Amino acid sequence: MVTKLTLQLLLTTLILTTTKTSASVFNNVTCTNTKTFSPNTTFHSNLKTLLSSLSSNVINDVRFFHTTSGKDSDKVYGLYMCRGDVPFALCRECVGFATLKIPSSCPSSKEAVIWYNECLLRYSYRFIFSKMETWPRYKIEIPMGDPGLLQSRGFYAGLRSVLNELPKEAAVSLSGFNKYAVKQENASVSVTLYGLAQCTPDLSAGDCRRCVDDAVEELPKACCGGSIGETVLFPSCFVRYETYPFYQHSGASASITTSVNGGRNIPTHVIAIIVVLVVILVAISCIGCCLLWIKSKKTRKASDRENRNVLLSLTFEVNRCLGFITCLSGFGYED
Repeated sequence: MVTKLTLQLLLTTLILTTTKTSASVFNNVTCTNTKTFSPNTTFHSNLKTLLSSLSSNVINDVRFFHTTSGKDSDKVYGLYMCRGDVPFALCRECVGFATLKIPSSCPSSKEAVIWYNECLLRYSYRFIFSKMETWPRYKIEIPMGDPGLLQSRGFYAGLRSVLNELPKEAAVSLSGFNKYAVKQENASVSVTLYGLAQCTPDLSAGDCRRCVDDAVEELPKACCGGSIGETVLFPSCFVRYETYPFYQHSGASASITTSVNGGRNIPTHVIAIIVVLVVILVAISCIGCCLLWIKSKKTRKASDRENRNVLLSLTFEVNRCLGFITCLSGFGYED
């Protein structure tokens, strides 16, 4: 006979399983195939050691790290960098995913770079530290948007203001070790533009500014034909702007987006609501389990009819909560 305690535990597991998703958003991976290696060679072994070292050194809030493995012609150089505003737990997760995905995506390449929304990671057979590099590159555009907004002078005036400031602000950033900057500007009465730029911290201020300048040149500054959001990804820096606050403002807790393989992002307020609901559901389930366990000590027998009623009642409540979560996640997605 199925007990109330068993039903509660099963439903709690269901809730946790259906709401657990990865937060790291994959953008692109580029494999440079001009230089390749064969499996089970010294270079291959050094690469595996390097990736393991990068993953294991995401500790103590270290958001940028570079290292080498091997020597002479089999030496491998590698680094990772996390976006300056993301929580460190998400930084660690992102680098972990990157070290797993990049060798499977580029199984024989001696050089590769992978970008997520939250981090970048690269390796090469050649020296890559403290060098500004803008190739390979990748651009993301959001094609949809209000035509009236994208044809307005205010939108491009605001965009120019954001993009013109980001290169110099990133180069002289005071945000610790990171060359990281954010800027926002009104595009209309109801629309605000948010911009972000970041360089790998091993670049000089001059190289960082030149890198971000080159990335900004890939974005529109004059009417018309722009997008409501675009991202330019280089090996040494990246620039992004959107019409929603995709980065964490200074002084507040960092935002977390949930998606799979570069899909749509769930905004922070929806994530917060989902987390609160899950916590409440788990708390209620735990309390219910305790009460039911105490009650079962006193009443050892329960009728089949009572068990069926409990199952139907619990199923209805969970479906209602999950339906509410689904409705919430339908709002505010990144196009």
